[in-house]
Amino acid sequence: MREIKFRAWDKEDKVMLSWEYHLYSYAKNQGMSSMEWFDHEILMQYTGLKDIEKKEVYEGDIVYETFMGEDDVYKGEVVWFDSGWFIKTKEHGTLALTDCSESIEVIGNIYENPELIGGK
Repeated sequence: MREIKFRAWDKEDKVMLSWEYHLYSYAKNQGMSSMEWFDHEILMQYTGLKDIEKKEVYEGDIVYETFMGEDDVYKGEVVWFDSGWFIKTKEHGTLALTDCSESIEVIGNIYENPELIGGK
């Protein structure tokens, strides 16, 4: 069974918060109710997979992958789509994350590094 974990992006302070300690204490220190907290945070779920460096892969991560030794490089965002985790790319559409989980590398996320996939 996969471990259920989350992290959150704080939209106002522009910081990534881990689930274990920071989310609860951060909201408490800011004097927010749980409903207010959800207005300020974007939750991202852990996929249950780790990259080649043993880093946990979360929804919203930007990953790099050379699929099965092909010349095509897949770089895109990790998304939940149609009951599964996928890498969403501009060039190649979607690729099932489980098809390449042993050879991906997390290079950033869509909130702290949007330029990696052509964002602002």
